[in-house]
Amino acid sequence: MNNPIYQTPIRHRSSAAEFRLRARTALAGRWELAIGVFVLLIVISSAPSLVGSIVAMAAIISSGLADMNPGQLDIGQMAGLLSVGWLALMLFSLAYVIFVAGPLQAGYASFQLGLLDKKQETGVRDLFFCFRPSNRRYWRTVGVMTLYSLVLYAAAMVTVLIPGLLAVVLDVGGMLDRSPALLFALASFTVVWFLAGMAVLAVLFYQYSLCPYIVVEYPQLGAADVLRNSRLLMRGNKWRLFCTQLSFIGWGLLASCCTCGLGYLVLYPYFNETLAAFYDEVSQRAAAREVEFPSVNPEDYLGK
Repeated sequence: MNNPIYQTPIRHRSSAAEFRLRARTALAGRWELAIGVFVLLIVISSAPSLVGSIVAMAAIISSGLADMNPGQLDIGQMAGLLSVGWLALMLFSLAYVIFVAGPLQAGYASFQLGLLDKKQETGVRDLFFCFRPSNRRYWRTVGVMTLYSLVLYAAAMVTVLIPGLLAVVLDVGGMLDRSPALLFALASFTVVWFLAGMAVLAVLFYQYSLCPYIVVEYPQLGAADVLRNSRLLMRGNKWRLFCTQLSFIGWGLLASCCTCGLGYLVLYPYFNETLAAFYDEVSQRAAAREVEFPSVNPEDYLGK
């Protein structure tokens, strides 16, 4: 079955405040666990960035040494080594995102749903859920996250490359230099194309934002089917998710200005659990499992 989770539209459509209430209810008494798992996720997922920072620091130090001792270091050789190092780092980062960070993100979704369902056994091990050989989700998760990344990457490349290629073609014959009007038209097209591309990227991002949850709950689905189900579930719900995320803007400003960023350690688990509550509703998990919503009559979900 290609879309086992897309059902009839839900009767009640919760507000952002109700989703946040569900998230706080799920996190009650387990805030420390949620913060710890989130920090662990960030540390493991950002390992390539840490390596990149070390390489950048090494490059700065090497440049400084070269300036101090120009006769002892071959600048060209050093530049070549650094270029090879950066290329290797980029390839490593891409592989790391596909084979490590993606499955970790799905594991974090499993952790979030466990908190939402009040499972007592929910813990740090859920973060590595997809790496367990017994559940056979690892390669499916890799496929889903790879396809998802390729879709966004392709859209981003089209947004960036088309105006650049057009400028190169027009500039070959010196047309841009001879025609200010053409230059203005190209600049206007670039702005409009970029804004349109950003809009398309936003739509794609929201369309496939439920993929980590779906791949965890439905291991029998292939990568294309997971993306298809996410697209179906988000039909008519993209604006709702945007408004739900936007409702955290005040908390974000507070975390930035009053806590020097440390408040995000509390805010992000709360934010992510709210997204899990959103998925719980649009996929009708609550109705199927008879989980009572904190501020909503469950009959709105279960029917009469």
